[in-house]
Amino acid sequence: MSAPANTSEIIAKLCAAGPIARVARVGHAPFDGDDPVEIFFASGAVFHVDIGLEHATNINVGEGPLLESAYGHLRTEDPDTFDAIARDWSHEDIDLPWLVGAALSNPRRSS
Repeated sequence: MSAPANTSEIIAKLCAAGPIARVARVGHAPFDGDDPVEIFFASGAVFHVDIGLEHATNINVGEGPLLESAYGHLRTEDPDTFDAIARDWSHEDIDLPWLVGAALSNPRRSS
């Protein structure tokens, strides 16, 4: 596994990922408005975004699925724990039909 990219590199990759295919809340249900999200792109790229609990502090953007970023190390360190977390991990699509097909490199609504 390579070293994590710095924030500006990740944001540049996020903006260059192309058209958005899907946005979903991720984690353990039930979901609420402040859950982390994953953005799936037509290119196959996936990024996760997690916003801090208080006044949008600590905004974290990462490349790849959040499950892997947050718990992937447990695959080798504690496989049973990883399996338990992964078993209950889920996605809930966010209904943003105007966003599908848009790209973050030009984030303007077309209509």
